[in-house]
Amino acid sequence: MKSSEAVNDGFIKACSSLQWNWLEFLPWVTGMTVAEIGGKFRDWIGEIERADGTMDFRWALIIPRDAKSRELYVLIGGLSSGSWWFWTRRWAAIMGDRQLRAGLIYGFPREKRQLALVLRELLGGKRFDFEMRIGPKTISRSRTMDVDESGMPAGGEALLTPEPRKDAKPKWTCEQLLLPYPAPRDLAKVVRPAHTEPRAASRKVRQ
Repeated sequence: MKSSEAVNDGFIKACSSLQWNWLEFLPWVTGMTVAEIGGKFRDWIGEIERADGTMDFRWALIIPRDAKSRELYVLIGGLSSGSWWFWTRRWAAIMGDRQLRAGLIYGFPREKRQLALVLRELLGGKRFDFEMRIGPKTISRSRTMDVDESGMPAGGEALLTPEPRKDAKPKWTCEQLLLPYPAPRDLAKVVRPAHTEPRAASRKVRQ
């Protein structure tokens, strides 16, 4: 987006209000057209999104309007992991020149300076174009599944009635042991109370 000084100032303020992981500079090969550089950048940023992006993924591309400039600036945020060092080397590989040396200008959370100050020092008073995207393009929160007219996924019957595993242990069953004891209601017929008559104690008389 080609912009005026006021718009550029608003862009810096908007970027400063967001949290970013990296601010990097990306040099390009001399003689490349703007379209070629843009295509390489989209390949590169797309790989980062697919490898390390989250649902908060975002980037802002900054292109200085200076005939002597041979590099882009890019803010990248919403990353789950990843190494800036790897992706600067990946940029050189995509550009077809492994001698290119991209680098890190600002990295959160190690950087002690505020991003607003870094952007002011880098872009203050300069003319530049920019492009910004908030949110991922190649990843999505929703997931789809092929289902039949009943809403059952393909092969879902196997989930409802799984086949027994060959290495599964046999189930132990416990059978009730039946003994020939009478039922509680028949106890009165079998067991009768016994009465013991008291016997008189015998005494021996010593002669």
